[in-house]
Amino acid sequence: MERKTVAFIIGVALATVFATGAITMKYHPQLAANTTPVTIIYSVAVFEPPAAATPSRTNQETLAVRSDGSFARANSGPTSSGELPTARLINLPDRYFVVDPFTLSVASYNKQMRPLVAAPKDCGGQHGDPILGHATQIVHRQDPPAMKITEWLGVDVNCLPLRSEYSIQDADRDVRGIKVAESITLGEPRADWFLVPAGFQGRSPSEIQAQHDIKNGDSPRKLNPAIDSVYDKNKAVN
Repeated sequence: MERKTVAFIIGVALATVFATGAITMKYHPQLAANTTPVTIIYSVAVFEPPAAATPSRTNQETLAVRSDGSFARANSGPTSSGELPTARLINLPDRYFVVDPFTLSVASYNKQMRPLVAAPKDCGGQHGDPILGHATQIVHRQDPPAMKITEWLGVDVNCLPLRSEYSIQDADRDVRGIKVAESITLGEPRADWFLVPAGFQGRSPSEIQAQHDIKNGDSPRKLNPAIDSVYDKNKAVN
C-alpha cells in the first residue's frame, strides 16, 4: 500500500468516527436485539471528476458485525492471514476505539459512540435486485444536502448496505463513488478484530494524525477541533 494512501485512510477513519459526534452522543449503551452476525468485504471506487472513465482511487472496506450489535469497520480488506492492516473503528456496547496499526496507536472512549447494529423489521425501501444471493431494498437519501446517496440494503443482514452509490457536488468537491459487497460471510466475525493489540499507545485523534503524517514525511495536518473535543469529553481512563 502506498504511504500516501495510508495517510488518507487514517484521515478518513478519524473523520468518519467523529464528524457526527454531536449526533452520536445521544445514544446510550444497550444490547441490540435479533442482530445477524456477518462480515462484509466491499470494493470501493472513487471517481473525481465524476465523469472520469477510470477511478481516481480504489480500495477495500471491511464491516464486521457481532450478534450483540458490536461492529468493527476498516478501510481495507483483511490480509491473507486475516489481519486488518489499516486503522479500524471498534464500537462495543460500553466502549469505543480507533485502532491504528501504522502508528501503534489507540484512541479509547468510555462508551459506545455509534448506535449498535440491530435488525429492523423492514429496510424501508423498494424492491431491488439480489446481491450475492441476498435480497435487497433500494433507498435514496440526501445527507448532507450536497451528498446524494442510493443504497441497496440487505434484507436478511440487518439492512446493511450491500451496494452504495453517492455523489458530492459543492464548492469544494465534485466526486462520485461506488461501494459494492464482494463477499458476505454469515456468522460471528474474527474475535481479534474487536481487540486492541498489546503495546499500542493511547493518543488523541489529532496525535494519531500527527504521528501518521510524520511517519509519511509530511507536516502534521490539523483536524477539526470538534474531533478532539469529543475525545476529551469521553476518553477512557483505563
